[in-house]
Amino acid sequence: MKDADRYEGFYASVIYAYLASLGMEVYAEDTTNHGRIDLTLAYEGAIFIFEFKVDDKGAMAQLKKMAYHEKYMGDSKSFTLIAVEFSSDERNIVHFEWEKVKSGHVSGIRSFEKVSTGK
Repeated sequence: MKDADRYEGFYASVIYAYLASLGMEVYAEDTTNHGRIDLTLAYEGAIFIFEFKVDDKGAMAQLKKMAYHEKYMGDSKSFTLIAVEFSSDERNIVHFEWEKVKSGHVSGIRSFEKVSTGK
């Protein structure tokens, strides 16, 4: 597909393939009663929930609004919400942020925003 990099599924599948090749427990399009999680990673008793966006903002807002982590509330002590935003023009990550959730409450935010370098 010529324009595959314009769809979040393209980036999700690359990250899925990488994590799965390492033997990680990873689920793509993980269904919840609120919708679908783009990617879920279970690692050492912790759950990492990923949302990907391409040429769009609001990945973290969607993770919070949809409360995807509630699916795993009884299974894990630690949740991390991970929002990754890509640019189809740059074919790269332009924004990345994560928040740790404990007992259903968001506890802190860390983020990275790519600084434009000009062309």
